[in-house]
Amino acid sequence: MRARVISSRVFLSLPAPLLLLALSCVLLVVIVLAVSFGSIPITISTIAQILLNGTGLFHFARQWDPTAEVIVWQVRMPVVIGTALVGAALAVAGVLMLLLGLGVKLLL
Repeated sequence: MRARVISSRVFLSLPAPLLLLALSCVLLVVIVLAVSFGSIPITISTIAQILLNGTGLFHFARQWDPTAEVIVWQVRMPVVIGTALVGAALAVAGVLMLLLGLGVKLLL
């Protein structure tokens, strides 16, 4: 029995703006999920309300514990954003190493 290989051409056939939008939405969902994990349980709906209140565009009545807001903004968000930035830097470094290993000349 052969294993089926999914071709990467499916992703390459999507228009670049649509692919970027889809990946950005996935990143936002992953960030919200990552903020929800911790020793003190905070529901995803509460996290969404806290984050939307922080933007200033939405004004939800504060029905959550004030310490939950402190935990989200001052403890969990810096860690999640920091790890996302480190992951992005590692991805760029990996692409550069791959290109340099293939002998592609880059203008840096």
